[in-house]
Amino acid sequence: MLSNIKNYKLSIFNLYLNMDENSVGIYNTLHDSAVVIDKEIMGKLYDKEEIIDDEILNSLLNNKIIFSDTFNEKQYFRFYLNKMKYSPLHATFIISLTSDCNLCCEYCFEGKKKAAIKMTPKVASKAIQFIADSFKKNTSLRYLYIAFFGGEPLLNRKIMRLMCNEISRNSHLANAVKYILTSNLTLLTDDDIELMRQFQFMNVQVALDGAQAVHDRRRKFNSGAGSFDIIIKNIRKLIGNDIKVMVILNFDKENEESYDDLIHFVKQQLPYRQIEFILNPITKSLCNNNCDINFMTRDQESKTFLNIYNKLKKNGLTVRAFGHSDMLCILTTDISCIISPEGSIYKCSMMLGNPKYSVGNIFSDLKFSFNYEIISEEPWETCLEAGCAYLPICGAGCRSLALINEGNLKSVYCQKENYFDSVYKVVLKDHFNQLLEGGT
Repeated sequence: MLSNIKNYKLSIFNLYLNMDENSVGIYNTLHDSAVVIDKEIMGKLYDKEEIIDDEILNSLLNNKIIFSDTFNEKQYFRFYLNKMKYSPLHATFIISLTSDCNLCCEYCFEGKKKAAIKMTPKVASKAIQFIADSFKKNTSLRYLYIAFFGGEPLLNRKIMRLMCNEISRNSHLANAVKYILTSNLTLLTDDDIELMRQFQFMNVQVALDGAQAVHDRRRKFNSGAGSFDIIIKNIRKLIGNDIKVMVILNFDKENEESYDDLIHFVKQQLPYRQIEFILNPITKSLCNNNCDINFMTRDQESKTFLNIYNKLKKNGLTVRAFGHSDMLCILTTDISCIISPEGSIYKCSMMLGNPKYSVGNIFSDLKFSFNYEIISEEPWETCLEAGCAYLPICGAGCRSLALINEGNLKSVYCQKENYFDSVYKVVLKDHFNQLLEGGT
């Protein structure tokens, strides 16, 4: 059967991809949906005076590519966003077990003059109580991510074990928690692996800075020795114990060219098909603004990202460069937060350790004036009114980078021209094709 489409409109969150001379792909950034239609049908959707097959119409409606003319999509987006902010299904609590580290990376987001503070059992127990209370008060929550972080968290592994054991005895929390570890892996022991297997850690995240010679110059021990060999050895060990590893590939001006050698090494020396890689540009933080010699402009960053991404993909390495997720980071949500070794609460890792940006302490009330001013701010309204289809992906950009680069945490940090319109022509099409094949 045929239906008239004059009473329907295209979503403002559609992105259009040329597939071939006869068809166009449509990806909806809010609903993470993908369809391919004939360009002739696309013309009819614009014309709004034509009729199309019912099956095509239903597919477009089910995938939220089109809506009734009476549907207020902007208002729905506002509702959707507030629901994620204040009634989320999940929350993330990042536990900084220590500010101390056994490596001395010059670009460390915490800076070089961080105090070597370790979380105590008292703070750890109070942190668990704080998380449990947050979970009870927010009835929308179904599960929690607890991410152990640092400094180097394995310098305080006894507190990581204490927290895992104490949470396992809390019937309210035990079944809701999913664990993650971010570590440089230089201190990994068999006991650490046993703990991760016992509590079914989701993954371990570790960084590499290119091929061995470059990595060892940048991520070195206080003695000056490099860390590459021991990291590679421990990545193998984790994978051999069925623990998922995510390798964060740091890049800046200095190390881009070394990725050819690193990719060759990975393919020869690691079970690379069992590793997920994430590309991470080195940027300033709110605690370390002084090591900017190798930082890139936003345009350089996007070109380098795409260059390395294409090399990884060409060599069959799995890259997480795009996966649809909530546009909200923990900084702009009500519940999620970072807990420092002494119990201070932060809303962004780039703020960790700078008392100016603390929103409270687990032993006292939050600083509501600061915390809720950030959460309730809506810089994305400018993007919504402009009809930017990237909005559900970027949320008007990173708040901390807006503060660093624009001088105002409430500014729009737009990456449309230098990132989305260039990088996403490639990355998004790969994700789009995955969706069509039934992947995620």
